[in-house]
Amino acid sequence: MIFRQKPEPWPWNPDAEPAPRVREDLQRIALSILDRKSHPRPTGIVFASPHAGAGVSSVVLGLARELGQIPGMRCVIVELNRLRPRFAERYSLDARRSAASLAAHEAVLSECVQKAAGGVSIVPAGSGWPGTLAARIACRAMQEAEGEFDAVLFDVPPTGECADAIAVASAVKEMIVVAAAGRTEAASLRELRAQAAGAGARISGGVLTMRDRVAPAWLFGRERR
Repeated sequence: MIFRQKPEPWPWNPDAEPAPRVREDLQRIALSILDRKSHPRPTGIVFASPHAGAGVSSVVLGLARELGQIPGMRCVIVELNRLRPRFAERYSLDARRSAASLAAHEAVLSECVQKAAGGVSIVPAGSGWPGTLAARIACRAMQEAEGEFDAVLFDVPPTGECADAIAVASAVKEMIVVAAAGRTEAASLRELRAQAAGAGARISGGVLTMRDRVAPAWLFGRERR
């Protein structure tokens, strides 16, 4: 018979179905959030990676969609990646209703939440706000999400590029690490873990992306009989 394993593309189109292995990770995280729904305060989670290109935004979008399929679950993405804001342009959102608006006290959270493809609620990052305000924006988002959302997912810049992610983690207290198979170095992950611990944040899980091969490369396309 022909023995082939089709590589899973990465990053996947965030508006399409994620790769099966990644979706399994996202479903586990979604179920853990559902288990905490009885708590009066929303669950806040920071999604971070040591470096750019690991697929943090795609993971956040994928999890938001998984949560959206659970009856009664209300989820919002708060984009705090001021270095590489993506959502406003991708989904034609109003950048004037953004995290920048929260930073400037020009709007409240409910006024900044916008609907993207698939019904996902997003607060885009906007521009013009300094990283020193990242933790303050996160605290405000968590406070104003109470009673409106069950989960607040924070998309932050890489920990290796600026201090925003750790500052937000110090406010939110929970982090999920996104690592790219074959790219993210163990030393970078150890450093991220130490930074999170120093900020008083708990790393509650991780998502490994870019796992497009299980079999060795030399087996691809080879016939086995």
